Amino acid sequence: MYEYFDKIGKFMKDNKKSNKKNEFLYICDCHYGAQPVSRIDDYNSSILHKLDINLKLAQVKNIPLLIGGDLFDTPKISIHKLMDIFYLFNLYRDVEIIINRGNHSHDGHPKSSPLTMLDIAFENVIISDNNPFVCIDDMNIVLAPNETNPLLFENFINENMKYNILMTHHIIVEKPIPFEHYLIEEFKTNFDYVLLADYHLQQGIIVKDNTTFISPGALARRKNITSDIERIPSYVYFKDGVVKIETLDVVKNVFVEKVQDEKQDTSIIDNVKKMIELVDLDINSKSINDAIDIFAEKMKTDKKLINYIKERMGEL
Repeated sequence: MYEYFDKIGKFMKDNKKSNKKNEFLYICDCHYGAQPVSRIDDYNSSILHKLDINLKLAQVKNIPLLIGGDLFDTPKISIHKLMDIFYLFNLYRDVEIIINRGNHSHDGHPKSSPLTMLDIAFENVIISDNNPFVCIDDMNIVLAPNETNPLLFENFINENMKYNILMTHHIIVEKPIPFEHYLIEEFKTNFDYVLLADYHLQQGIIVKDNTTFISPGALARRKNITSDIERIPSYVYFKDGVVKIETLDVVKNVFVEKVQDEKQDTSIIDNVKKMIELVDLDINSKSINDAIDIFAEKMKTDKKLINYIKERMGEL
């Protein structure tokens, strides 16, 4: 806890020199360390490249980079991949980096996590484990990691700050989806801005009452499904209350082309693909069976197929 106060104080002291620029960059859901078989390129090199673009832009502008969670895809990352991202972060020791801890299945638990290692290794990195908020210029950035209830952070609002910003790693959506989520319409908060993550689709900028919800979508594209194939990874540029979602200049056609054997019965594969596209299925969802049942009802799918899917999910 003492380290928390030291880091917060250092951030506030160092930023007095910035003339209250009130600027930051925001990205989320990088899922570095994944091994998607659907990609024809080197997926992790692509993620490092996109991180490098954002870190370099933050360095040039002399503003912090916020990462909304799931920086890693797995806590059991290989030493080679870990060394690569450490090397990248080492190049940008002058950039303030603030990171939310995402799902424990991706970013891991505090005592056993590559995210914790980044926090220990780099003084310019602050993570949400011991930091409920970070004050930079006239911005109060409150961190709501995945294991928390994002509606319970109102006490951290600072009336002396120009902007109160809640950075979450929760599924907060405008329209209902078939797994656990918060609806924006029901999300009662006094924060000026809420940065969204976890839900990989881009929802854009949504204003409700006096709160602006900002959803750039995931930096990662791991699945060979329509939502990933057609989506261009983006980042948020916030400057003194003006919010822009900018696309990254990346290679779009990075997915394996599907080759279908005419003699092969693909009915199960096709139906699973439909389900993934319908619910943007995540095997780590707490309500996976609910998602499957909702899919079955909507698609009027044969019960044998649904039982097959549930059995396979149980094996993962």
